[in-house]
Amino acid sequence: GLGTLVCLSKQKQPNIIILLTDDQGYGDIGRHGHPLLKTPNMDRLYDESVRFDNFYVSPSCSPTRASLMTGMHEFKNGVTHTIEPREHLNIDATILPQLLKTAGYRTGFIGKWHLGDSPAQLPQGQGFEHYLTSPWGHLAEPNAYVDSTSPVWEWEPDPRLSTERFTARTLDFIEESVQLGAPFLAVLAYSTPH
Repeated sequence: GLGTLVCLSKQKQPNIIILLTDDQGYGDIGRHGHPLLKTPNMDRLYDESVRFDNFYVSPSCSPTRASLMTGMHEFKNGVTHTIEPREHLNIDATILPQLLKTAGYRTGFIGKWHLGDSPAQLPQGQGFEHYLTSPWGHLAEPNAYVDSTSPVWEWEPDPRLSTERFTARTLDFIEESVQLGAPFLAVLAYSTPH
């Protein structure tokens, strides 16, 4: 389970980057054999990364995201759907960044959260020190975000697509962590291709 992650050696802790596309099917990338879709960047990541190939996803985005963060089946973590109240992560669920923080990791979440919208359920209430997400946990309003670099909601026009903004902020977080010499968990959860 997730509890074994805190036993990482203090001498060489691996950096962890989780890229999560939203509701993308297994067969929707080139390396998995799609005959038409060209996904060269994802194919390269496939070739160069650690792959967990025994993760059984749920039938929709929020339950899958909650299972990935908690290591628990959707019926145990509380997120069984994408609608109220079945999209709310159990407050007492322990999630990955909470464990990694105890091992000295910096934790960042950028993108689509959609696991509850009370202060205790948002990324900052679940162990993420750095975050950029919509105040509603998903992209109901494309130019409204809450960012850990600002104490208030950020309401600003931004001509970039959310994928571009989320990627740029994730890269900033990674660079900050490297400069500090700190191990990090960076979760980049796109709202696409949904």
